[in-house]
Amino acid sequence: MTENPRPACKVPETKTTSRRPAVTLLLASALLCFPAGAQLVVETRALRPDGRPLPGAVMEALPVPSNLEMQGALLDGRLPPATFRTVADSEGFLRLHLPEDGIWRVQVRAAGFISLWIPTLPAAEDLVLPPARLGRARDTRITFVVDEKPAPPGTAVFAEGGDRGFWKDYEVGPWRLAPRIGWVGAEGTVLLPRGPGEALDLWVLQPTVCQPQRAEAHCDGRITLDPSPKARATWVFRDEEGRPIAGAILTTRRRPLPLGRSGPDGRLELRCRPETELEALAFAPGQRLEALSGRAGSGRELTFRAPVLIRGKVTVASGQEAAGVLVWPSGEPADARRTDTQGEFELHLPRGWPHRTEALRKGMRGALQTFSGPSIPDLASLVLAPAVELVGTVQDAAGQPLAG
Repeated sequence: MTENPRPACKVPETKTTSRRPAVTLLLASALLCFPAGAQLVVETRALRPDGRPLPGAVMEALPVPSNLEMQGALLDGRLPPATFRTVADSEGFLRLHLPEDGIWRVQVRAAGFISLWIPTLPAAEDLVLPPARLGRARDTRITFVVDEKPAPPGTAVFAEGGDRGFWKDYEVGPWRLAPRIGWVGAEGTVLLPRGPGEALDLWVLQPTVCQPQRAEAHCDGRITLDPSPKARATWVFRDEEGRPIAGAILTTRRRPLPLGRSGPDGRLELRCRPETELEALAFAPGQRLEALSGRAGSGRELTFRAPVLIRGKVTVASGQEAAGVLVWPSGEPADARRTDTQGEFELHLPRGWPHRTEALRKGMRGALQTFSGPSIPDLASLVLAPAVELVGTVQDAAGQPLAG
């Protein structure tokens, strides 16, 4: 099973124009394209640390990528590209036009400042976001070496602040510090933004190695990495019928850092020390997610179970069916769906995982029942006999039911 391609919705900067496609519903990493006339506006203001306007700051947005898409992009040495973009005026104001209704990822950035983002922004109408106040930052140049040679090109470096509270004054409302990710170039060097006096915790992942190395950076400098392990471990990914799954991605669990992708034969070979304790997640096309833990050893076989189908119905407090409501699982917002004329929807979800189903319609925020996904056997029996119906109500911001 493979993911359906996402329709193109690209537009020029500051203006949103596109051909007028019919509304299309896609499985897996689905999102929706909308007619050019149907738009919403997301507004915010970019500010300097002292509260003065930050003209020239850029606000970007893209449909929120699926977990599989995000990890695949990181494996390929890139971030998913923004689809929509606008630039702040002389007073720092930003107005970004987006197709109506969707789950978006929004980021504000400016040269010489730390970037802020909202990783998941459900939007069904015009939004005015709190100001994005960006802290000062400069690029820190770090050179990685292995056995006195530059680290292999493509080595991924994920940075976190050593002091978790360093940027707390900037993470206001929905805004959060954007991930700091870089890839080593031909000279073994990477540039990463760092605040004045900030210490960086680094997680360094060499290509085809199953375990990241940890390092620290307080300034420009050189860091020596341990040589890659010589031993190799092979993982084989299959479906329940025993067929190989191509394109499955193995990631670390605590911080989802991609380790590798299976080939057409479902096999993934990584360099690992046999005694390495590996806590990992495995993503596969078609809403499949599995966990594995234990010693890396020589690898193992992993069988992906088929996703479960959940059928639900969204109603308002009066009991009236709510048609056209955007519904999504909180763990995979890219898999958004719309309710039909009867207020009904279907979602395919990884088997055995807790989830929360949310809903959104213009002027109303959904309050769907939380489905906790108890144990794997319980979840299978609940969902497959023949399906679970989730019925929720739509409420206003004060928590009062809304009818109609």
